Amino acid sequence: MAPDSGDAGGLFHGRAEWAALVNRAGEVCVITIANDSVGGRWPGSRNIARAKAFTANGFSTDTLALSTARLYTLTQPGHSLWGVAQPEPFNPACLPATSDEKVCGGAIAFGGGVPLYKNGRIVGGLG
Repeated sequence: MAPDSGDAGGLFHGRAEWAALVNRAGEVCVITIANDSVGGRWPGSRNIARAKAFTANGFSTDTLALSTARLYTLTQPGHSLWGVAQPEPFNPACLPATSDEKVCGGAIAFGGGVPLYKNGRIVGGLG
Protein backbone atom coordinates (compact mmCIF):
# COMPACT_ATOMS: atom_id res chain seq x y z
CA MET A 1 0.00 0.00 0.00
CA ALA A 2 1.42 3.36 -0.96
CA PRO A 3 1.97 5.80 1.93
CA ASP A 4 -0.17 8.42 0.18
CA SER A 5 -3.16 6.14 -0.47
CA GLY A 6 -5.04 7.27 2.63
CA ASP A 7 -5.97 5.68 5.92
CA ALA A 8 -7.77 2.35 5.60
CA GLY A 9 -8.81 2.54 9.27
CA GLY A 10 -8.78 -0.35 11.69
CA LEU A 11 -5.88 -1.94 13.48
CA PHE A 12 -2.55 -1.00 11.86
CA HIS A 13 -4.54 1.17 9.42
CA GLY A 14 -4.89 -1.71 6.95
CA ARG A 15 -1.15 -1.97 6.39
CA ALA A 16 -0.36 -5.18 8.31
CA GLU A 17 -3.38 -7.35 7.56
CA TRP A 18 -3.92 -10.18 5.12
CA ALA A 19 -6.88 -10.54 2.77
CA ALA A 20 -8.43 -13.82 1.64
CA LEU A 21 -10.96 -14.77 -1.02
CA VAL A 22 -12.94 -18.04 -0.97
CA ASN A 23 -15.22 -19.53 -3.61
CA ARG A 24 -18.73 -20.79 -2.87
CA ALA A 25 -17.34 -24.19 -1.82
CA GLY A 26 -15.25 -22.41 0.83
CA GLU A 27 -11.93 -23.09 -0.89
CA VAL A 28 -9.30 -20.37 -0.61
CA CYS A 29 -8.71 -18.89 -4.07
CA VAL A 30 -6.40 -16.00 -3.18
CA ILE A 31 -4.59 -14.80 -0.09
CA THR A 32 -2.43 -11.69 -0.05
CA ILE A 33 -0.77 -9.23 2.30
CA ALA A 34 -0.88 -5.43 2.30
CA ASN A 35 2.89 -4.98 2.44
CA ASP A 36 6.18 -6.69 1.60
CA SER A 37 7.77 -6.25 5.03
CA VAL A 38 7.91 -9.54 6.96
CA GLY A 39 8.41 -7.58 10.19
CA GLY A 40 5.52 -5.25 9.35
CA ARG A 41 2.90 -7.99 8.97
CA TRP A 42 0.45 -9.21 11.55
CA PRO A 43 0.81 -13.03 11.21
CA GLY A 44 -2.46 -13.78 13.03
CA SER A 45 -4.38 -11.83 10.41
CA ARG A 46 -3.76 -14.53 7.76
CA ASN A 47 -6.00 -17.06 9.51
CA ILE A 48 -8.49 -14.41 10.57
CA ALA A 49 -8.86 -13.28 6.94
CA ARG A 50 -9.57 -16.86 5.85
CA ALA A 51 -12.11 -17.34 8.62
CA LYS A 52 -13.87 -14.05 7.82
CA ALA A 53 -14.16 -14.97 4.13
CA PHE A 54 -15.33 -18.50 4.97
CA THR A 55 -17.94 -17.26 7.47
CA ALA A 56 -19.43 -14.54 5.25
CA ASN A 57 -19.72 -17.05 2.40
CA GLY A 58 -21.00 -19.88 4.60
CA PHE A 59 -23.82 -17.95 6.27
CA SER A 60 -25.06 -16.03 3.22
CA THR A 61 -27.45 -17.06 0.46
CA ASP A 62 -28.55 -15.61 -2.86
CA THR A 63 -31.26 -13.69 -1.01
CA LEU A 64 -29.58 -12.90 2.33
CA ALA A 65 -26.14 -11.32 2.63
CA LEU A 66 -24.64 -11.65 6.11
CA SER A 67 -21.32 -9.96 6.70
CA THR A 68 -19.33 -11.02 9.75
CA ALA A 69 -20.17 -7.65 11.31
CA ARG A 70 -23.91 -8.37 10.94
CA LEU A 71 -23.43 -11.88 12.35
CA TYR A 72 -21.76 -10.52 15.49
CA THR A 73 -24.97 -9.68 17.34
CA LEU A 74 -26.55 -13.03 16.44
CA THR A 75 -23.56 -14.89 17.93
CA GLN A 76 -23.82 -13.29 21.36
CA PRO A 77 -25.25 -15.18 24.38
CA GLY A 78 -29.01 -15.58 24.15
CA HIS A 79 -29.19 -15.08 20.37
CA SER A 80 -29.90 -17.64 17.67
CA LEU A 81 -26.31 -18.21 16.51
CA TRP A 82 -24.66 -18.29 19.95
CA GLY A 83 -21.58 -20.52 19.74
CA VAL A 84 -21.50 -20.64 15.93
CA ALA A 85 -17.68 -20.72 15.86
CA GLN A 86 -17.51 -23.82 18.05
CA PRO A 87 -18.78 -26.52 15.66
CA GLU A 88 -16.48 -25.52 12.80
CA PRO A 89 -13.06 -24.49 14.08
CA PHE A 90 -10.25 -23.35 11.83
CA ASN A 91 -8.54 -26.27 10.06
CA PRO A 92 -4.92 -26.33 11.32
CA ALA A 93 -3.84 -28.08 8.11
CA CYS A 94 -4.24 -24.66 6.49
CA LEU A 95 -1.34 -23.15 8.43
CA PRO A 96 1.49 -24.01 5.98
CA ALA A 97 1.91 -21.50 3.17
CA THR A 98 1.34 -24.26 0.58
CA SER A 99 -2.18 -25.03 1.79
CA ASP A 100 -4.11 -22.10 0.32
CA GLU A 101 -6.42 -24.31 -1.76
CA LYS A 102 -7.84 -26.19 1.25
CA VAL A 103 -11.22 -25.48 2.83
CA CYS A 104 -10.00 -23.84 6.02
CA GLY A 105 -13.27 -23.32 7.87
CA GLY A 106 -13.10 -21.31 11.03
CA ALA A 107 -16.33 -19.46 11.62
CA ILE A 108 -15.60 -16.07 13.17
CA ALA A 109 -17.94 -13.28 14.14
CA PHE A 110 -16.27 -9.91 14.01
CA GLY A 111 -16.24 -7.35 11.25
CA GLY A 112 -14.30 -7.69 8.05
CA GLY A 113 -15.89 -10.58 6.16
CA VAL A 114 -18.32 -9.92 3.32
CA PRO A 115 -20.12 -12.25 0.91
CA LEU A 116 -19.41 -11.75 -2.79
CA TYR A 117 -22.10 -11.79 -5.48
CA LYS A 118 -22.20 -11.94 -9.26
CA ASN A 119 -25.46 -11.35 -11.14
CA GLY A 120 -27.46 -11.68 -7.92
CA ARG A 121 -25.93 -15.06 -6.97
CA ILE A 122 -23.50 -15.67 -4.13
CA VAL A 123 -20.11 -16.78 -5.45
CA GLY A 124 -17.86 -16.60 -2.37
CA GLY A 125 -16.55 -14.41 0.39
CA LEU A 126 -13.84 -11.86 1.12
CA GLY A 127 -12.09 -11.47 4.46
